[in-house]
Amino acid sequence: MDFDKIHAKCFAALPKIAKGDVPAKLLQHAQTHLAECEECREELARLKAGGEPRGHGRGKPPATLSALPSGPIPVTAGVPSPPTPLVATVQPSLWLRWAPVLLGLLVLETSLLGWILFQSGQPLSVFMRCMAGGA
Repeated sequence: MDFDKIHAKCFAALPKIAKGDVPAKLLQHAQTHLAECEECREELARLKAGGEPRGHGRGKPPATLSALPSGPIPVTAGVPSPPTPLVATVQPSLWLRWAPVLLGLLVLETSLLGWILFQSGQPLSVFMRCMAGGA
Protein backbone atom coordinates (compact mmCIF):
# COMPACT_ATOMS: atom_id res chain seq x y z
CA MET A 1 0.00 0.00 0.00
CA ASP A 2 1.35 3.46 -0.76
CA PHE A 3 2.09 6.13 1.83
CA ASP A 4 -0.97 8.28 1.00
CA LYS A 5 -3.43 5.43 1.60
CA ILE A 6 -1.73 4.42 4.85
CA HIS A 7 -1.61 8.07 5.93
CA ALA A 8 -5.34 8.55 5.21
CA LYS A 9 -6.28 5.44 7.22
CA CYS A 10 -4.00 6.37 10.10
CA PHE A 11 -5.19 9.99 10.15
CA ALA A 12 -8.81 8.84 10.25
CA ALA A 13 -8.04 6.50 13.17
CA LEU A 14 -6.19 9.13 15.25
CA PRO A 15 -9.26 10.16 17.33
CA LYS A 16 -9.79 6.50 18.34
CA ILE A 17 -6.07 6.09 19.06
CA ALA A 18 -6.12 9.19 21.27
CA LYS A 19 -9.04 7.72 23.28
CA GLY A 20 -7.37 4.31 23.45
CA ASP A 21 -10.33 2.69 21.70
CA VAL A 22 -8.56 0.91 18.82
CA PRO A 23 -7.87 -2.76 17.95
CA ALA A 24 -4.31 -3.99 18.56
CA LYS A 25 -3.59 -4.71 14.89
CA LEU A 26 -4.63 -1.21 13.81
CA LEU A 27 -2.61 0.27 16.67
CA GLN A 28 0.47 -1.61 15.49
CA HIS A 29 0.08 -0.31 11.91
CA ALA A 30 -0.59 3.21 13.21
CA GLN A 31 2.52 3.16 15.42
CA THR A 32 4.62 2.15 12.41
CA HIS A 33 3.18 5.05 10.44
CA LEU A 34 3.51 7.48 13.36
CA ALA A 35 7.23 6.71 13.52
CA GLU A 36 7.71 8.24 10.05
CA CYS A 37 4.91 10.85 9.78
CA GLU A 38 5.38 14.08 11.73
CA GLU A 39 1.93 15.42 10.76
CA CYS A 40 0.17 12.41 12.30
CA ARG A 41 2.34 12.65 15.45
CA GLU A 42 1.41 16.34 15.85
CA GLU A 43 -2.27 15.62 15.28
CA LEU A 44 -2.21 12.77 17.85
CA ALA A 45 -0.54 15.04 20.41
CA ARG A 46 -3.17 17.73 19.74
CA LEU A 47 -6.00 15.20 20.16
CA LYS A 48 -4.53 13.86 23.42
CA ALA A 49 -4.37 17.45 24.69
CA GLY A 50 -8.14 17.71 24.19
CA GLY A 51 -8.34 19.26 20.72
CA GLU A 52 -11.13 18.54 18.25
CA PRO A 53 -10.30 16.14 15.39
CA ARG A 54 -9.51 17.77 12.07
CA GLY A 55 -11.22 16.24 9.06
CA HIS A 56 -8.20 16.25 6.79
CA GLY A 57 -4.63 15.14 6.40
CA ARG A 58 -1.47 15.77 4.36
CA GLY A 59 -1.65 19.55 4.73
CA LYS A 60 -5.10 19.92 3.19
CA PRO A 61 -7.23 22.66 4.76
CA PRO A 62 -10.62 21.63 6.18
CA ALA A 63 -13.58 22.12 3.89
CA THR A 64 -15.70 25.03 5.08
CA LEU A 65 -18.34 27.19 3.50
CA SER A 66 -15.83 30.02 3.16
CA ALA A 67 -13.62 27.72 1.09
CA LEU A 68 -16.36 27.23 -1.51
CA PRO A 69 -16.01 29.14 -4.78
CA SER A 70 -17.80 32.45 -4.97
CA GLY A 71 -19.23 34.32 -7.90
CA PRO A 72 -21.29 33.12 -10.83
CA ILE A 73 -21.01 29.50 -11.85
CA PRO A 74 -20.47 29.00 -15.60
CA VAL A 75 -23.45 27.60 -17.47
CA THR A 76 -21.32 24.76 -18.81
CA ALA A 77 -20.32 23.53 -15.35
CA GLY A 78 -21.23 19.85 -15.11
CA VAL A 79 -22.79 19.73 -18.58
CA PRO A 80 -21.13 17.18 -20.85
CA SER A 81 -20.17 18.36 -24.29
CA PRO A 82 -22.10 16.82 -27.19
CA PRO A 83 -20.45 13.88 -28.91
CA THR A 84 -18.32 14.62 -31.93
CA PRO A 85 -19.99 13.31 -35.11
CA LEU A 86 -18.11 10.63 -36.99
CA VAL A 87 -18.80 12.35 -40.32
CA ALA A 88 -18.76 16.14 -40.47
CA THR A 89 -21.47 16.49 -43.14
CA VAL A 90 -23.29 14.05 -45.35
CA GLN A 91 -23.60 15.14 -48.98
CA PRO A 92 -26.31 13.35 -50.96
CA SER A 93 -25.35 12.08 -54.39
CA LEU A 94 -26.08 14.33 -57.36
CA TRP A 95 -29.19 12.49 -58.57
CA LEU A 96 -30.73 12.63 -55.09
CA ARG A 97 -30.40 16.42 -55.12
CA TRP A 98 -32.43 16.56 -58.34
CA ALA A 99 -34.99 13.88 -57.35
CA PRO A 100 -37.59 16.36 -55.97
CA VAL A 101 -37.30 18.53 -59.07
CA LEU A 102 -37.71 15.55 -61.40
CA LEU A 103 -40.65 14.23 -59.39
CA GLY A 104 -42.31 17.64 -59.56
CA LEU A 105 -41.83 17.78 -63.33
CA LEU A 106 -43.37 14.32 -63.70
CA VAL A 107 -46.43 15.34 -61.67
CA LEU A 108 -46.75 18.56 -63.66
CA GLU A 109 -46.45 16.74 -67.01
CA THR A 110 -49.05 14.13 -66.00
CA SER A 111 -51.44 16.81 -64.79
CA LEU A 112 -50.98 18.81 -67.99
CA LEU A 113 -51.58 15.74 -70.16
CA GLY A 114 -54.72 14.87 -68.16
CA TRP A 115 -56.01 18.41 -68.49
CA ILE A 116 -55.40 18.38 -72.28
CA LEU A 117 -57.22 15.06 -72.67
CA PHE A 118 -60.07 16.27 -70.47
CA GLN A 119 -60.45 19.42 -72.56
CA SER A 120 -60.42 17.41 -75.78
CA GLY A 121 -63.39 15.33 -74.63
CA GLN A 122 -61.63 12.02 -75.14
CA PRO A 123 -62.62 9.14 -72.85
CA LEU A 124 -60.42 8.05 -69.95
CA SER A 125 -59.29 4.95 -71.86
CA VAL A 126 -57.35 7.19 -74.24
CA PHE A 127 -55.55 8.76 -71.29
CA MET A 128 -54.69 5.33 -69.90
CA ARG A 129 -53.34 4.11 -73.28
CA CYS A 130 -51.30 7.31 -73.56
CA MET A 131 -49.83 6.77 -70.09
CA ALA A 132 -49.02 3.15 -70.88
CA GLY A 133 -46.96 4.23 -73.85
CA GLY A 134 -49.27 3.18 -76.63
CA ALA A 135 -50.66 5.66 -79.11
